[in-house]
Amino acid sequence: MEEQETIQSEAKPEIHPKKSLGGSLRWGMVTVLAFGLGALIILLALYVPNWQKLDKANASLISKTDQSSTLQTGNETLQKNLDSTTLHMYVLKALSGVSRASLAVTANDYAGARLSLIQASEALDTLSSLLGTDHKMCSVPCKRVLLRL
Repeated sequence: MEEQETIQSEAKPEIHPKKSLGGSLRWGMVTVLAFGLGALIILLALYVPNWQKLDKANASLISKTDQSSTLQTGNETLQKNLDSTTLHMYVLKALSGVSRASLAVTANDYAGARLSLIQASEALDTLSSLLGTDHKMCSVPCKRVLLRL
């Protein structure tokens, strides 16, 4: 029986915990290194070019925003000029109506004078509505003077 015990003991190799731990640790490090290298390749291949595209798109967006602000400022300036020109046009209509009425009275054409004063009054009404409440102090007395003529 002693032979059997020696055969069985020879058949079972002893496992050294240091060797199995070292091999597992080595394979674990290789696996972690492979995953890390794969992640780095994906980062360099996919994300870096997209970051560059995103930076270019961001710069383009900033440029377009600045351009939009410039156009908006120009549009506001043009709108103020248009408003001023419109007001000037209605002032001139009112003045021309008064001048036509004066010429009509000189020519003894009282119906024409009345028509011209009505047109001048309409121009003043429009002008008054365009100016708003701050500038209406002159429109009522001016209309009374025009209607008396």
